[in-house]
Amino acid sequence: MFRRATDGHDPSVTRIPPAREATMARLMTCAQDGDRASYRELLGLVVAHVRESPPPAGHAAYGEDIVQESLRAVHAARHTWHPARPFGPWLNALVSRRLAVHRGAAFARWRPAGAVERSGRRA
Repeated sequence: MFRRATDGHDPSVTRIPPAREATMARLMTCAQDGDRASYRELLGLVVAHVRESPPPAGHAAYGEDIVQESLRAVHAARHTWHPARPFGPWLNALVSRRLAVHRGAAFARWRPAGAVERSGRRA
C-alpha cells in the first residue's frame, strides 16, 4: 500500500517556490476575469513547472505528453480554483493526477515477454 507524505505533497511533483506561486495566483485571478495575456503567461509558468518535475521512472520520453495533459487539465479545471485558496496545491493536484493517469496507462500497455493473452495467443 502506498502512503502519502504527511504534508500531502506528492514527491513526484516539484514544489512551487512561494514567489512563483504568488505570481501564478495573481495571473490566474486575472485570467479568470478574462485577461488573455495573463492566461498565456500563466500557462507558460505551468509548462516550466511541469517540466521541472521529474518524469515517471522509465518514462522520460513521455515528458511532453505529461506537459500537454497538464495544460489541458488546468484549462478544464480553471473554474475550480478560488483566489482565497493557495494556487500551488491546486496545480500540483492536477499535475499529480496527470502523472498517475499516465503511469496507469503505461502499465496497462506493458506486457512481459512471452505473456499469453486471454485468447490463448502469445503477445
